[in-house]
Amino acid sequence: MEGKSKLLYGVMSEEHLSNLFDSTTSAVEAYESATNWLTRMRTGQDIRTATHTTKRFICSDKGATSRCETSMTMIKSAGTTKAEMRNYSLPELQHRHREVVENYETRAKDGIRKAIKAGQILSPYVLDKEEEEFKHVPDLEIVSTTANVANPFHGILQSSKMTFSICLTRPEEVESLGVSLKFARVDDRCGLKVEKIEKDSLFVGTDLMTGMLIHAVNDSTFTSFEEGIDLLKSVKGQFTIWADVPPTIGTVYEVRRKSDKKGVRLVFIPDVIDSNGNLHCQSTYHKHTAFWMRCRYIQRALMEHPTRSMKEISTIHTRWHINTSPLYSIVHQDLVNLMEIPGLGCDALPAFLKTAGENAAHAATADCNAEGPNEDGAVQKEAFFVPSSKTKRYNAAEVQAKKIVEMCKEDPKVFEMAMPMLKHLYQNCLLVRGSGSKSAAVQSANDAVAVSKAQLPVMPASIRRSVADDVNHANVSYGTEKKSSKRRKKGSSSS
Repeated sequence: MEGKSKLLYGVMSEEHLSNLFDSTTSAVEAYESATNWLTRMRTGQDIRTATHTTKRFICSDKGATSRCETSMTMIKSAGTTKAEMRNYSLPELQHRHREVVENYETRAKDGIRKAIKAGQILSPYVLDKEEEEFKHVPDLEIVSTTANVANPFHGILQSSKMTFSICLTRPEEVESLGVSLKFARVDDRCGLKVEKIEKDSLFVGTDLMTGMLIHAVNDSTFTSFEEGIDLLKSVKGQFTIWADVPPTIGTVYEVRRKSDKKGVRLVFIPDVIDSNGNLHCQSTYHKHTAFWMRCRYIQRALMEHPTRSMKEISTIHTRWHINTSPLYSIVHQDLVNLMEIPGLGCDALPAFLKTAGENAAHAATADCNAEGPNEDGAVQKEAFFVPSSKTKRYNAAEVQAKKIVEMCKEDPKVFEMAMPMLKHLYQNCLLVRGSGSKSAAVQSANDAVAVSKAQLPVMPASIRRSVADDVNHANVSYGTEKKSSKRRKKGSSSS
């Protein structure tokens, strides 16, 4: 039943919810069980539908919380504290909820931190799940393949939403919403098709994408282009738009177990060229519908697909991508703050932090490079003094290195954190030393002499190729040095 998910989990106005109950009841009036279920849901909609439960706090062992089995299991410690919690007061229960959330946040941050250091893109949890599913792939076979068809799960599975509600606040000084629209009619529904979203649009970062069809503004529909534009122009303060995303085109596979000729599962693999932002694969198997993971049936279909495979991260829903976690940017920035070297910015960060994720990396780069703007708004880095004496440079570097080595010796965690940084810093040092050619070194020496007006040889013997490399042609030749050295040795031996 397509409307079931919307009734229970969609957030809408009460009028819209009532109309949805009416239309869904009319659609299933021939089925007694479905009609009875809708009647129960409508009677108890205050404690069963997200439209109502998201607006109030419910102290009940039923209602919305009864469907959150995983969270309830965590709160009850898998049932071990269930009897004890029956006698909890409201403050005690609140403390228990806060304790569970804080513990979960700690574990989640630790997992994300390890994934970033290991260069992983997907959650280790789902990788373990998919590995278990892969063991069953050899037992499956493909019955049929149909290419270039619309997504059969569009608007049915929760992992493939058809309608999005986008809530925004429009400031008074903003005159334009920053979108290009075109009037369109799809399945007897009038709407405004999004042709382009400007970079400074209010909708940047929301679920609105190009190709979507806006069909309602603040629960008000329209039948013409002018009417729709007027609705959008009239919104002030907080407003909500309802937009449909067109179905993705791809390939449908029918897959079944070799030992079961009746249990056929459908698998949909979208084409990359017509993705509408949804590239993840879908199936009717419960492991996918519950976890949105690449189940055994999806893995079997991907083996036969001509262009897509398990190696593509986009074949799995973005909910399992590490960088989509709300804690990802926090953990990433904590690591950047911990490993950043003052005065060097992000250039000295370990490689795993630079490749941890494009969005977080850009944010981190902006943060760690911003030592402070000057009067013109330009970014300035911290001033750093380099001693001219080799002895002073050696002593200063040795002091700092000894501090790090001592801490690495005492604390394994510091060792784990410092070693990747030291290896990366060493590679950077090699790059800095090798970045300039010998001719560049010669030019640098010439510039130094010109500034100081010195009349002494400045070209080091280690990089001197010929007498032409000398600034004032005053260096002695290698042959002279060797001969004089031999004479000294003979003289010392004879004496």
